[in-house]
Amino acid sequence: MAYAGSINLGAFFASRRERGLSGLPTLSVTLDRGIVERNSLDRKTETNLEDAEHLLVRKGDIVYNMMRMWQGASGLAEKDGLLSPAYIVLAPKKDIDSRYASYLFKSARLIYLFWAYSYGLTNDRRRLYFNDFKKIPVDVPSLPEQQKIVRILSTWDKAIATVEKLIENSKAQKKALMQQLLTGKRRLPGFRHPWEEVHLGRICTYSKGYTYKSDEYSETPTEHNFLTLKSIEKGGGFNRNGVKYLTHEVDTKYQVSSGDIVFAITDLTRNALVVGSPLHVPSLPGQSIAISMDLVKLRVNPRIDRNFLF
Repeated sequence: MAYAGSINLGAFFASRRERGLSGLPTLSVTLDRGIVERNSLDRKTETNLEDAEHLLVRKGDIVYNMMRMWQGASGLAEKDGLLSPAYIVLAPKKDIDSRYASYLFKSARLIYLFWAYSYGLTNDRRRLYFNDFKKIPVDVPSLPEQQKIVRILSTWDKAIATVEKLIENSKAQKKALMQQLLTGKRRLPGFRHPWEEVHLGRICTYSKGYTYKSDEYSETPTEHNFLTLKSIEKGGGFNRNGVKYLTHEVDTKYQVSSGDIVFAITDLTRNALVVGSPLHVPSLPGQSIAISMDLVKLRVNPRIDRNFLF
């Protein structure tokens, strides 16, 4: 059946409010992974509810978090399970492929509509109840076209998963190699001289940054750059959006030069950067670069390779 124009989501889904059955796994809905078993979450959550006090979710159902649906907190059930009664379980009707709907619910248009149909004075209190969910208008193709779209998108999902696994394997191999090479446990051919152990204070100087007042910042780019904590991304990498501009020349005490190593002291999940290096921070336009008090600069002795120290 094909639909001309928009039709409401209530035509495709009913609310399943069945009691849970004993022996089924307890599930949760996440933002990034969809539906997962609760015991797989890093932060374990205990429940005192009996199995029959949970909601039953059937394979092929879609589940969403009422308070976070507008952020994309929904998922497709790959198996039967138990859920907290705080969730909404959507049972698909005959003219909808729930796999197609699971993709549709992640689209920008639907995310906006989930927000628009949710009620609450502030975003952290907005809730999307089923009676409002079923009023949301959507454009849906015929069932055969839905299924063909699913086949195409799921093929891409598999390709992405394969690439992500290769990347994770490469990261693990690099980490293991770093542990061997950077500790001297594994030596390269042609190098047999023993390593010298030194304190960092012998090979570099250490100094903290500074926080300027709000009236010292410029809304438009100037010659005086200012690196903030946001300049360093989680896990390393340079974020140009974290660069601010000053209305005046920076104090030389807080100025960094090409070759200095900059790292975060208030958030160690962020990595370090080498200023002026093509691998880390490209040369920034202007005459001077300063760092905020969340950052520290290491000025490395010229006889030490700064990229090796990084």
